[in-house]
Amino acid sequence: MPGADFRDQVVEAAVKTEAAAENPAPAHKSSDSAMSDFAAGAWSSFKYSLVQSPLTGATQLIDKVAGTKLEQSTKFFDKPEHAEFGSAGWVGQTVGGTIGSAVPFLLMSRVAGPGAAAKMENSATYGLMSRGAIAPLAKSIGAGIAYNGVFTPVEEGENFVGARIRNMAVGGLTWGSLTATSIGLKGLGMRSFNQQAIAEAQGLTAAAKYTEGMLASNTFRSVMKNDIFVGSAGGIVGGITHAQGNSLLSGNGFASVGDTVQSATTFAFGGALMGGANIAYERYRPTSGVRGARTLEEMTKMAEATRDPKAPPRYFYDNLAEQNVHLNTRTVDHTSGVLLSMIEGSRLNLADRNMVMRAHQDLIAGLEAVRENAPVATMYGSARMKTDTFAYQRGRLTSALLSKEGYAVMTGGGPGIMEAGNRGAYEAGGRSIGVSLELPHEKVGNGYQTVILKAKDFGPRKEVLRTSNLAVVEKGGLGSVDEMAEILTHLQTRMKEPTPVYIMYEKPYQHFDRMMKEMEKQGLISRGDRDLYRMVSSPFDIIKDLRARKMASINTSADKSGEIVLQTATQE
Repeated sequence: MPGADFRDQVVEAAVKTEAAAENPAPAHKSSDSAMSDFAAGAWSSFKYSLVQSPLTGATQLIDKVAGTKLEQSTKFFDKPEHAEFGSAGWVGQTVGGTIGSAVPFLLMSRVAGPGAAAKMENSATYGLMSRGAIAPLAKSIGAGIAYNGVFTPVEEGENFVGARIRNMAVGGLTWGSLTATSIGLKGLGMRSFNQQAIAEAQGLTAAAKYTEGMLASNTFRSVMKNDIFVGSAGGIVGGITHAQGNSLLSGNGFASVGDTVQSATTFAFGGALMGGANIAYERYRPTSGVRGARTLEEMTKMAEATRDPKAPPRYFYDNLAEQNVHLNTRTVDHTSGVLLSMIEGSRLNLADRNMVMRAHQDLIAGLEAVRENAPVATMYGSARMKTDTFAYQRGRLTSALLSKEGYAVMTGGGPGIMEAGNRGAYEAGGRSIGVSLELPHEKVGNGYQTVILKAKDFGPRKEVLRTSNLAVVEKGGLGSVDEMAEILTHLQTRMKEPTPVYIMYEKPYQHFDRMMKEMEKQGLISRGDRDLYRMVSSPFDIIKDLRARKMASINTSADKSGEIVLQTATQE
């Protein structure tokens, strides 16, 4: 009877329960089983994520294009079946898959996520709404599309082309969302400083600084700027996007909680790994080129640290010059008789005669100033660089360091990098020379000069700037390239005594260096002409090289002195 069978089953279950209660199984057996499930899940998922998954993805693509059968011969590990959500096996698969994905994450760290975003840190306009965010986002999306398109395998029974397109779309969405999140969070951490720096640079009060809420907290900002944190947070968003995007585009609806958590965990770990790798890379080989100055904030602090508290206020010497014009400007009220007779006997019109006279006066005043303030270092660079740019603050630091080495720093006396060069030396308590060109759209002088010179024309001004004892070429445009080429030409033709020329390792100048290599290859310049300049990434590289040159000069002088003494002793 059915009823009797049911009663027998109930009685049998009760007896088993009572027996189990009287003789409980050792606890370590269940613990051993959980550990065994964890280890098995971790190992199988690790092998598949690290080796088999990318290998199968690549061989499938090769087989499809070349008609080979590599996939069959390179199948070493099976894809692990999904363990029950929350079980020891599921945890093991999550851990193993995460560790197995570490290599791809490290490879992507210099392309996508915090690695790509690090290149934005040289700018004050850090954040998703800035123009600088376009390149890292585009690279991340492109890297995700390429990686998933090649290394993510197509499951059995799926349409190859459709599945590959889906994988590429998921890859682009995943890595794009990861990078966007890291840029956005890091932008929050840097924004309050940037707004304050911009306000102070423009001579305004720090009204633009965020002074309310969490953004006023230095702790909050520090966390937001940390690569490991933003990488992990970006990874969570990327992992959720990956799980949901893959499931939805496969036509399976929303992904399960288990798959979503597993994906988010994997990407969170991977993002944190990317962030850590980026921190290590930036310390070893900083994107900025300056160790310890990865961001605009850090670069500005380094420049600020060189200030002498006793340095005069801005425009101090300008105001002094107005009170006593002979104190800081040198004017020539007469011209040599020969030159005067040549001018008067020429067929030049009045404007040209005045230009020649003024050029003569500008040259005398400028060359006298250079001789009186030797040694002099000239800094070239763009007038368009604002105070809230990395190049400006780097130029300011370079100038201050040169000043502390005993150099007077000379610039074209205008805004941008010229202002940075004058400012660094001026605020460090050193000598600062400005040879300002009188242009209708530019103010004469930048207020950071201890010696104020003026020029009516490019010719005399360039001649004065070129007579320095060393040159630094900062980030610049046509004018800077023109001046750089001119000083190298004078060195090449020996119309100028040997002078160190340091060119900052900016992208335009990298092209210039490659052009010089090609010229040397084609015989258009002599071997050794590329030794007329040195590419540098940091102000400290310049100081290090200058000190090495000085030491070599001292040793050479000592050797020559020794030879003279030896010769004298031999003759006696």
